[in-house]
Amino acid sequence: MENESSKQIMSVWRSFNREYANRSMAVDMEYANQKAANIFCPGFSYHYIIDFSNPKDFFYLSPSVENVLSVSRMQFTLSNMLDRIHPKEVKHVVRCEELINEMMFKKLQLDQLTQYKFTYNFRIRHEDGSYRLILHQAMVVSQDGFGRPSHVLSVDTVIDHLISSNNYSLSVIGFDGAPSYLGIKVSQPHYLVLSSSFEQLFSERELEIIRRFAEGHTANTVAALLNISNGTVRTHRQNVLKKSGCPNMTGLVAKCIREGLI
Repeated sequence: MENESSKQIMSVWRSFNREYANRSMAVDMEYANQKAANIFCPGFSYHYIIDFSNPKDFFYLSPSVENVLSVSRMQFTLSNMLDRIHPKEVKHVVRCEELINEMMFKKLQLDQLTQYKFTYNFRIRHEDGSYRLILHQAMVVSQDGFGRPSHVLSVDTVIDHLISSNNYSLSVIGFDGAPSYLGIKVSQPHYLVLSSSFEQLFSERELEIIRRFAEGHTANTVAALLNISNGTVRTHRQNVLKKSGCPNMTGLVAKCIREGLI
């Protein structure tokens, strides 16, 4: 049974997917799991897939939700997850989902949707009654014959060890040369602005270095993953810290999250 929070959010999804009724699309689970593995996760996380032809419950839910929220995976429904969102942040989540829908259908090219990641923050209730600050990341992993989103993969990661409050913004991050829209303040009427001066400080390689450090890798493992020398990694690290004005990589990662850059 849907409560008020889940009703508001699901109504956004249903508003643009009414034509999907009785439509069943396939999703490549190996491809979806690969996407989940490649998404930036700076902490404990769980992931799930929603079928937008019938967004009543999870199409798939990872077992790790039990470690993150201390809930039974078998009893954890989509409505239950949405109703755990902090009451003061439901409006923010609804607005973010509205803007994502609008961007997918009015701003972005449908044949390029799988090249984008949509991300924003919200607080969700743990089973012990406390709230965890979550970095929500979502990607389209299958489309129908008209290019419309069919299955969407989401990864929710605990980040309250990095930042203490919600930035109340939305970022649309493009890959493979696609443009990004970062730090969109969803409460403002003119939100579709190409972001931000902070992003423009860094090269693509430097952003990759930052993301690898954010995932918890050392300089040595970053070098091995990117097939570059340890000295090159150290040089990149020094450069990004100097450009950002941050004293260390932990501070830089936190700033990048606040800016919606990763």
